[in-house]
Amino acid sequence: MLATIFASLATAPSVPWTRRLLLPFRAPSPHTERVLELAEPRCLGSFLGNSGTVAPLPGGQFCVSDTSGGRVLLLGADGAVLATSPLLFEAPAVLALSRGRDAVYVADAGDHAVHRLALPSLQLIGSITGGGGGSLGLSYPSGLAVSAATGRVYISDKGNHRVICFEEALDDVVFEFGVPGRAGSVDGMLNLPSGVCILEPERRATRGASSRAAPHRAAPGVEEEEEEEVIVVADTGNHRLILFGATSGIFLRALGGAAAAPPPGMSAAEFAEWSSSSSGAFLTL
Repeated sequence: MLATIFASLATAPSVPWTRRLLLPFRAPSPHTERVLELAEPRCLGSFLGNSGTVAPLPGGQFCVSDTSGGRVLLLGADGAVLATSPLLFEAPAVLALSRGRDAVYVADAGDHAVHRLALPSLQLIGSITGGGGGSLGLSYPSGLAVSAATGRVYISDKGNHRVICFEEALDDVVFEFGVPGRAGSVDGMLNLPSGVCILEPERRATRGASSRAAPHRAAPGVEEEEEEEVIVVADTGNHRLILFGATSGIFLRALGGAAAAPPPGMSAAEFAEWSSSSSGAFLTL
């Protein structure tokens, strides 16, 4: 069915991209995807393999990771390929833009590495390999986030049950959250962490400021101090979200966890059997 759809699309005329949504279609084999423009389904972009992440840039350009093709592409607003990274990667997937939008980070879980590519050339300018991830080498890095305040890079090092904070150039480890190489469920430990993101801080008034003061605007004679950014990581093996300080690396709180009782519609016996086979299951908030 998909092959038929692809054949009909391949003969359709190209039209300019206006308001668009990237919509991948995957064929059973060889896992070919095409990027379609949703407002005009006949418009066909470039061939991709199993694509991972799209990172938008100013001016309508965007980077996309071509996971099965082992590369990262820079595409223009019209879908034209503007640059291609060197074919150095095994399975590039997750992307994150640098604070200044002059580089893109790519997590290559297949090669246990994170790379930094210059924009717009996509030339390699920095890497962390399997042997350079702090106290342990990287193992299946599966999440990336970049601080808008400091430019630091946070890597979810899934196989080592930790999140590592690196300086912007990937040349220095700032801290590690979690116990490297050990999975756990107590505060400060992770079990197969995956996605990671950053919550931007809120400003708070000091010296007796009124709570009714306008946001981001201090009253006369009152200073404002900015709170620390907060890192949120999906603690996959523990079915929860973990929050910790982006600068301090201090554990703040956990959200969710494995359910202690069956959800509506599931019997106690079914829940017990399902929980024993899936390490505890439902995320409860």
